[in-house]
Amino acid sequence: DHRMTMPPDSDPLSELALGFANGAYSPYTHCPSGVAFRLTNGDMLGGAYAENAAFNPSISPLKAALIALTVAGGHVSEVTEAVLVEQKSARVSQEPSFRAVCAAVLPVFAAVRVNHAVSAI
Repeated sequence: DHRMTMPPDSDPLSELALGFANGAYSPYTHCPSGVAFRLTNGDMLGGAYAENAAFNPSISPLKAALIALTVAGGHVSEVTEAVLVEQKSARVSQEPSFRAVCAAVLPVFAAVRVNHAVSAI
């Protein structure tokens, strides 16, 4: 657990992404992150960053969330909202690739947000 926190008034989707970020495996960069999706039916799911010992290919939190969506039988066309949570001071940021991939694969109406968590460590 990375013990990152966000303001107490954070929305449930951001809290879910925070939970994934806190469970991320990032022993090399120490830059945990998580992504959560809300679907048209109201369901929420997501994924966490998982580093590989060789750094490549690590699994981005967005890729993990897309895999979870596929395993659940969903499709990117059902995503109405996507949230990335990471540390503001992260040496490695998922934000640029998160925004680029979301723009390329998610529906045009999907809301895409990035929230920054505070590390308690």
